[in-house]
Amino acid sequence: MARGLGLERFAALLRLLPANTVRSVLEPGCGVFESAPFLRAAFPHALLIGVDYDRYAIGAHARQSAAILIEADIRALPFRAAFDLVVIRHPDVHRSRVSWETLIGSLTRWTNSGGYVLVTTFTIEEHERVRAWLPDNFCVIPVERAALPAADVVARDRFVLLARVP
Repeated sequence: MARGLGLERFAALLRLLPANTVRSVLEPGCGVFESAPFLRAAFPHALLIGVDYDRYAIGAHARQSAAILIEADIRALPFRAAFDLVVIRHPDVHRSRVSWETLIGSLTRWTNSGGYVLVTTFTIEEHERVRAWLPDNFCVIPVERAALPAADVVARDRFVLLARVP
C-alpha cells in the first residue's frame, strides 16, 4: 500500500466496509486520485473509477493504481450503471456548490441498493452541508471517531459521513 500520503485515517475508514461486497468504486472529483492505492488495497478485485473535470489532475499517479480515469463534469456523469461504493473526499462545497449539490442529491442514481457512500470533509460546516444534500432514503451509519487514527496536520478526512442505500 502507498505510504507517506497521510491517509492512514482514510485507510481505516475503508476497513469499516465489508470488502467482499464492494465490486465497484466511483470517486467523483478524484483529482490526482491519491486514494486509489488505498482503495485497491481494501478492495483488490473491485473496478475503480475516478472522475475529474481536470485532465491534468488525473495524471500519472492515478494510472499506477489500475484504475479507470475519466475526464467529465460530476453534474453529468457518463455512466449507466451504479456503484457499490461512492467515495467523495474533500468536496469543495463553497467554490463548486452547484456541482456537489447536484451530484450528492442524485447519489441514489449512482449507488447500488445496499451500497455505501463515504464522504470526508475538512470542516464541520462542509460536513453538515453535504449531509443536508444527501437523499432522504440513505441511512447514515455512525462512525466512532475515537476508533480512527487522528486526522493529519491538514485535517484531511477529519469529518466523516458514511451512509448506506437501503
